[in-house]
Amino acid sequence: MPTDPDAPLEAAEGPQAPAEEASELDDAVPEKHSDADAPLISEFSGLVQAPQFLMSAFRQMSADRVYVSRDAMLLKTQDTVGVNHVLRNQSLALAYLGVADPLPFCQPSRQVGGVVNEQNELFAQTMEIHLSRSASLMDLARRTEGACQDASTNGFAILKVTLQADYMKDPLGRARFGDMQEQVAEYQRLKERKAAGMIPADSAEDRSLVSMEQTIRMFVAGLIEEQIKAVPVMVPQQQLARDPVTGTPILDHLGQPMTQTVMVQDPTDPREMRRKAIIDGQEEDILGAPEVEHFLGFTCDQILPEDFRWDWNITRPEDMGFAEWQAHRSYMHASSISSKWGVTSDELKTVGGQATNPGVKARGGTATNATTQDPSLRLDIETPVVNDLIAVWELWHRRLGRRFVFIEGMSRFLENEVPQAVGSRFFPFFPIYYNRVSGQAVPVSDVQLVRNLQDEYNMMRTHDREARRSAYPVLFIQKGLLDKKARELYRNRLPFSVIEIDNAEEVKAQFTESTALPYNPQVFDTSKVQGDMEAMFGLPRAVTGAGSGEDLASALALAKEGMETGVSRRRVMVNRVLTDIFKWMAEISIKAFAPSFIQRTCGVLAVWPRLTTDELYTNLSIEVKGGLQGQPRAKDKIDLWQNFATIAQTLQLPVNGTEVLRELLDALNVRVDFKRFLAPVPIGAPPGMMPGAPMGPPGQAPAPSKGQGPDGGAPLMVDRGAPSRLDQIPNHPPMPTSA
Repeated sequence: MPTDPDAPLEAAEGPQAPAEEASELDDAVPEKHSDADAPLISEFSGLVQAPQFLMSAFRQMSADRVYVSRDAMLLKTQDTVGVNHVLRNQSLALAYLGVADPLPFCQPSRQVGGVVNEQNELFAQTMEIHLSRSASLMDLARRTEGACQDASTNGFAILKVTLQADYMKDPLGRARFGDMQEQVAEYQRLKERKAAGMIPADSAEDRSLVSMEQTIRMFVAGLIEEQIKAVPVMVPQQQLARDPVTGTPILDHLGQPMTQTVMVQDPTDPREMRRKAIIDGQEEDILGAPEVEHFLGFTCDQILPEDFRWDWNITRPEDMGFAEWQAHRSYMHASSISSKWGVTSDELKTVGGQATNPGVKARGGTATNATTQDPSLRLDIETPVVNDLIAVWELWHRRLGRRFVFIEGMSRFLENEVPQAVGSRFFPFFPIYYNRVSGQAVPVSDVQLVRNLQDEYNMMRTHDREARRSAYPVLFIQKGLLDKKARELYRNRLPFSVIEIDNAEEVKAQFTESTALPYNPQVFDTSKVQGDMEAMFGLPRAVTGAGSGEDLASALALAKEGMETGVSRRRVMVNRVLTDIFKWMAEISIKAFAPSFIQRTCGVLAVWPRLTTDELYTNLSIEVKGGLQGQPRAKDKIDLWQNFATIAQTLQLPVNGTEVLRELLDALNVRVDFKRFLAPVPIGAPPGMMPGAPMGPPGQAPAPSKGQGPDGGAPLMVDRGAPSRLDQIPNHPPMPTSA
């Protein structure tokens, strides 16, 4: 594979490249079972150990998770009042982020002179469809939602987005099956049933088996053909020299036909011979074809913060992309490790894989020797074994340009390869965080910030209940005068209820009431503490169901403004992460996906050029259009459209009118694709005329007409033609089109 990150990959859909594509760097990789990897594994094992200045932060993360899952939800004693505002505020903050399906917005990049290449517009449409499809398949929306929730609890969360052609190579191993893999699984099931005599001849299942086998054969043959086209083997061949116009043979001075040497594909290429054998049915083991076992696509996983490591020279999370190396740890069962990488039981014994680790705590908080398999509940953050789960490290090294998979204590790498494709940021890890503190490598969590306020709130609620109990009247009566049933009837009586007892007069004479303690509810007022908690999340108290006797309108207005500010800040931060993910996916896709694959998934008219990273961003601009949105403001959008004609008339639509309008809409957090609404100006139209808008004096609102909105506003502009070039935009001067 090419080592240049900007060099396009020559392989088609199949992740296996022919032998000719192997680089010198790949040839230098040690033998699989060689002990030459041991010194480098030992060095990497020392690198990935967490330094002491981060151990307290990692322990705090575990404490925060326990606090949310147990302390904030379960009452410690029967006499404690507990209200879980931490989880409630997190849920509300997440809801007001508006986590939706993140949709990429691709358009041709601005260039000097305003010339727009029509091919770039088709390329932008292709890339937008491809990225949207990939985001949907890898469930990016749900992963992002979980990461946003964990970023509130843990301080930050890490999303790992990787190109996976083989789910067996990634330690997380969560790539989905492709359509062809599903057909292979069904084909294998039917084949086993027929071998067992459970499928009659010429039955529906038998015909389905024959059809499915032919489909798989053509699929494998097509992948091999694309590999041959990508890296052809050419040989010289003598052919008759023909006139390029008439096609007749060219004769020499003696009248003999002349010959010429041309380069043609080698007919003895073993790949071509294998392709023909597969089509003719001569190769029986089509399930053993390496092309069938893989799904070329993207996968998204979330990594536990305690299991993520990076170059410790980097002390700010926003600078993690500049680290020399980044790594993460996955705890896997011994059987999974053996099946993925062929690790023997003797090798696993060197890392303690056969022993049970007692250093695991149960959900009650005490250490136990059994039951739990959850690595997040381990007592020792750096333990290599949790019960029968073994830690597998994956390290991406920027300077070496390689990806390593190893287990501490083993003498060989499980994986040591040049990544199939890397982007401009090299690392496939994307951190999400909210509360940035200068000089702190791990951001502060929302739970840690609110934790003391939560405890204070519950304490005041408990004290308030005890104070109310102290204010109740205390009754004294002779022991044994009332039985238990009579006492319960008196304590739980309803208004105007009748209590019947045998010795009523004697009981009445014995009753003595004490003076109750005064109860002042202002002493135990929780509104201030609750207000501080809501301010931490930027949420108004009215949203959380609270109320008070102060000026509700003013308090709600101030709280809403704070909420919008906090939500907007979080939305921008997460949208930046989503934009980085889509840009990274675009860079990888250009290098890894063949045009034939893109045309099958995006349409036959898809445009998919081979570009370097610099050329990609020269021709294309990528951002997030529908990632995280704030609280819906339908009224602002309706007012905007009702007054759109007035705004356009006032602006007179200069040459840069679309840019002015786009900036206005961005300020209002409204996304509009102008090409859907703008139509060519009729011939002879006066300057400043908006298509579909009534005429009027410049700078004044147009007169209302039939079909318009209130106050003369124009109705929604729909069903308009979409200009394909800038010279079709109203009042735009004619521009030369590219070749």
